[in-house]
Amino acid sequence: MKLREAKDLITHYLVGHKFVSPRSLRKAVAVIRSDPRYVNDLLNECGRHSTLTKECVRLRSCVDELCELEPTLFEKQAPELLLHLESCADCREVFWDLKGVWSETTPLDTAAAIPTVSKVVKRLATAMSVIADKLGNLHQIGHGPLARDIEPVAAAMSATDSRDADQGGLAETQPSIKRWELTDDEMDCAISVSVQYEADSGFQLSCEIGWASTDDGTPLPTQIEIYSSDDDSLFHAGSIEDFQKEPFYLAPGAYRIELTSQVQDTDYHWTLPISFEHSEGVQGK
Repeated sequence: MKLREAKDLITHYLVGHKFVSPRSLRKAVAVIRSDPRYVNDLLNECGRHSTLTKECVRLRSCVDELCELEPTLFEKQAPELLLHLESCADCREVFWDLKGVWSETTPLDTAAAIPTVSKVVKRLATAMSVIADKLGNLHQIGHGPLARDIEPVAAAMSATDSRDADQGGLAETQPSIKRWELTDDEMDCAISVSVQYEADSGFQLSCEIGWASTDDGTPLPTQIEIYSSDDDSLFHAGSIEDFQKEPFYLAPGAYRIELTSQVQDTDYHWTLPISFEHSEGVQGK
């Protein structure tokens, strides 16, 4: 989508001249963020004031070029912008909206075994990484896709009935949760990954996949496997429905989540690298 087209879609959406689908609106918002002056004017017209810093403006003025760089070249050619990207949630969201969180890799050769089945393999472009402080709070590190903070009370309320929640004490005892919502527009689905740290158990990992195209509400069968990134040792294998039933914990380290689902005659495979660290004192996002 070109910038002019994105601006027109935003205008149509704001004035209500024609229907703009959520997917088109999301793409348009991602595109216009590369024009800081337009975004600033738009915010002012809507009664909001821009909070863009000089570093934000500088990064967004060349975000298209930065999205094309390999991570090693990014770090070498623009280290100060990489540091800003790691510390600024708004700029990180702009960056990944434009770049896209998935990179397609060469499909595995399945023709010999199953001639009628093709395979699409996707990998998260940059690993999800978090570090836990001594209080059990999680901080995102690196410049991977932005994780959202889940409020402790809200998370506790979803896990207990309202009568138990009214007894109090949940906000003080429930550690923070980081959640990634990774949208795959091609498949019309979203993969959700959540991490919570517990001092006596480690990092609790949960994962689910939502299919927007499922009309009857029945989820498509999806398999999940979790491997160590160091030695490829397998920690878990099974259906994602069974994985969601019991808490699953991992020690600090680097891992990869492998998801596989078959849609008609195509196997879709997603690889999600993720790493956990623990520190007595940390400043993070």
